[in-house]
Amino acid sequence: MENRTYDSKQQVDKISFTEQKNIELATQLNNVFKKGDLLDQHKEILNNIDKPILVDFNNVLVNNCSELEPNPHAKEFIAELEQIGQVIVVTTASNWDLIHDELIKFDLWTNKMILITKKNYYIDDFQDDLDTADYYGLSQESWALLEQRVTNSAPAHKKIGEAFSKDFDIPLIDDNYMATRDNPHIHGIHVIPWFTEEEDRFIEYKYIKSLIEKGNGDEDDKEELTTFELGLSGETLKRAVDEVRKIYK
Repeated sequence: MENRTYDSKQQVDKISFTEQKNIELATQLNNVFKKGDLLDQHKEILNNIDKPILVDFNNVLVNNCSELEPNPHAKEFIAELEQIGQVIVVTTASNWDLIHDELIKFDLWTNKMILITKKNYYIDDFQDDLDTADYYGLSQESWALLEQRVTNSAPAHKKIGEAFSKDFDIPLIDDNYMATRDNPHIHGIHVIPWFTEEEDRFIEYKYIKSLIEKGNGDEDDKEELTTFELGLSGETLKRAVDEVRKIYK
C-alpha cells in the first residue's frame, strides 16, 4: 500500500497549535477515553489534532513483562516527538487508568499526551444492531464503518487512522508489523523492541553475542545482533523520530 503524504503547503494555517491548545485537546479526549468512549464518537475533536503521532506502549516505551520497566530512552523520545506534534499512546490493554498510572510512575506522562486503549477502538463481540449503535451514540453509517474496520482484524492491528479524518497518513510507531503494514490511513514506522535481562530475547541476544565474540557467528548472526542492539541502544527510536520529522516537514 502506498503511503499518502502530509503536505504542509496544503494547510491554511501553517502555525502549529499552541502548547495550551494541545493541553486542552489532551484533557478533553483523555476524559472521554478514560470512560470508554470510542474514537468514532469524537472524530471532530480528533481531526483538530494538527500533527498526531501514534506510539505503541509495550516494547517501545516499556518492556513486555508482567513487571514493567521503562525504556531508558523513552523520555527523550517522547520529548523529541512533542516538539514535532502531539503524542498519542495506543495500547492493546483495556484498563485506561492502569496504563496512565504506569506512564506517570515512569515519568513518561505529559499534559499534552493522549492515551487510547483497546476499548476505545476495538469491540470484541461486535453486534451490528441499532441498540448497540445507539448506546455509543453513533449513526448506522458510522457503525457500519466501525464494523468494517474491526471485522477480520485484531486489536494489535490498530486500525484507527480513519477516525482522525485526515487527508494524509498518520505516523504510527510500533514494533508489531501487524500495525505498521497494510494499515489504512497509517504511515507505519517499525521499531525494534526494547527488552530487559528478564526476557527471553536477552538470553538469545547474549548467546549470539557470545558466538560472534568467539569467532563462531555467521553473517546472519551478525545481522541479528545488530538488530537487537538497535533496540537496546535506542537508535531505533532516533530513526523513528527522524522519519516523523520527514512526514511533518
